[in-house]
This record gives sequence, C-alpha cells and structure tokens, in this order.
Amino acid sequence: MAEPNLVILMRHRAVLFGLVGLLMLVAAFRAALVPAAFIAGFVSVASFLWLAWSVGGYNPQIARVVVVDLVALACLVIGAVAHAYLKPAV
Repeated sequence: MAEPNLVILMRHRAVLFGLVGLLMLVAAFRAALVPAAFIAGFVSVASFLWLAWSVGGYNPQIARVVVVDLVALACLVIGAVAHAYLKPAV
C-alpha cells in the first residue's frame, strides 16, 4: 500500500486538476473565461514542472507525470497561440 501522505497529496492534485479541467471545459463555451482557463492551466502545469525540476531525484512514476505535463504545456502553448491569432475579429 502507498504511503498515506503521498496518497493524500496525489488525490489533492487530482482534484485540482479536475477543477482546472472543468474551467477549461466551461471556457470552451464562455469566451470570457478563456484567458482565466489558459492562466490556470499554465500555472498548474508550470508549477508542477518547476517543483519537479527544483527538487529532483523523483521516481519513475513522477517522471511519467513530468513527461505528461510537458506534453500538456506544449498543448497549452499551441492553444494559446492559436487563440491569440485565430480569434474572430470583433
């Protein structure tokens, strides 16, 4: 069985990830929320990557999360650039 403190932290990360995902889903239908959704996504992903990099010495499971978050960061950058350049003129 996993160490209880790690389980608590990982479940908390899952809840926060769900909240960011929900904000992004709602922002897909409410244009006014798009900037907040991008900011929340960037803060979430970048903060985890910074923490992993600054602490170092993480296990293979965390390394997998780092790779997934790098992919998520790339998707966020592509999405933000596309949103900035392809949004319809008002």
